[in-house]
Amino acid sequence: MHKAYQHALLEIADTIKAGGHCLDCGANKGSKYQALKKMTNIEPSAYFGIEWNEKAVLDAQKNNMNIVQGDLNIGIQFPDNRFRCVFGLSVLEHLLNPCHFLKQCHRVLE
Repeated sequence: MHKAYQHALLEIADTIKAGGHCLDCGANKGSKYQALKKMTNIEPSAYFGIEWNEKAVLDAQKNNMNIVQGDLNIGIQFPDNRFRCVFGLSVLEHLLNPCHFLKQCHRVLE
């Protein structure tokens, strides 16, 4: 599994190297930001996350992470055309309606 996540992070890094904002769906405390920062020098202001776990969100916010609490089953609470990259590692299998989530991802992509 580690290899799969590493490959995914390389693809995400390649997408955001040119700039723009990224959205991490299922962000937890923002650990993927740290990995992406090492690979791309992404600024904290370009990384956003959604996480359903309130404690994880509060911990992330204490570390100045742009992570908000939200339920991906309901939708993505960001405006249209906001992000260059949207990702959710190990998220689809936890959603009630993954097709709705994918439509929401498409909506917020540039």
